[in-house]
Amino acid sequence: MIRDYEPGDEGEVVAVWRRASAVGHPFLEEEFLEREEQALRDVYL
Repeated sequence: MIRDYEPGDEGEVVAVWRRASAVGHPFLEEEFLEREEQALRDVYL
């Protein structure tokens, strides 16, 4: 069962996003993913 997001989940959520992005979009450069990771943290979480 999936539960609601809690602030303590941020690290794991970002890690899952990074792994999924690497698998789903292998053409994306590391620099781009780093910028988007920060945006994920700042804007969406």
